[in-house]
Amino acid sequence: MRDAILALSALVTALLACGMHQPVRGSFEQNGLDRAAYELGCPRSKLQLHGLNTPLDQPVELGTQIGVEGCGQRAVYVFTQTGWLLNSQSTTAK
Repeated sequence: MRDAILALSALVTALLACGMHQPVRGSFEQNGLDRAAYELGCPRSKLQLHGLNTPLDQPVELGTQIGVEGCGQRAVYVFTQTGWLLNSQSTTAK
């Protein structure tokens, strides 16, 4: 059992490391945009991405934050060990 847990842990670490070499924009478009569209109640095609602490063309790393805006709403997502997660309440765009 211990070996299975270690193998699974190594696999998760490897998968995260692979995803972390992807640019911020590509990572979010692949793994976070559908969730943002759902949470903001806005079609993917109307969402705009803003790099908050890392430019969108730079590699994603833990703690990377991205602003998502569309349909009069704004939200912040952060890249964690489990993927892109909403890190704010969605608010009305100004």
